[in-house]
Amino acid sequence: MYSYGTRLKYLSVLKSIFHYAVHELEILDKDRSIKLKFPMKDKIEIEKTVKYYRLNELNKLLNFMETYEPVLDVDVFF
Repeated sequence: MYSYGTRLKYLSVLKSIFHYAVHELEILDKDRSIKLKFPMKDKIEIEKTVKYYRLNELNKLLNFMETYEPVLDVDVFF
């Protein structure tokens, strides 16, 4: 199945072709693509799993951040 954006783009091109055939070329009497409706964007339920840190992992991180000093390489900026 194509994505929502791709389907919308294809429908737009199709409607443009029919509009051109009816109004510019006058080879069709009626633009039947007007009745084509596009459903709203697919509703996909995204599973949101929240991941938590364990207490010991948070303590490790906090201990590390207390002693952490960033090293700036001066050559990178010049």
